[in-house]
Amino acid sequence: MEARLAFLDHTLMENRSGLFVDACPTKVCGHAGRMAALAMIEPRADRPQSITLGADRAMTRPTS
Repeated sequence: MEARLAFLDHTLMENRSGLFVDACPTKVCGHAGRMAALAMIEPRADRPQSITLGADRAMTRPTS
């Protein structure tokens, strides 16, 4: 029986020390990463100082 990926885990990390700030597991879909990012960033959006965000891309694309 073939194993299939069913869930993804997304993490929000602090840039200077590399500590995890938040984590969000999601079911696999085409927009899971975007939805998880918005869900993790939203509680931090009302801070008086600006924040900088970065992201990895194409982590779930199949390899040939």
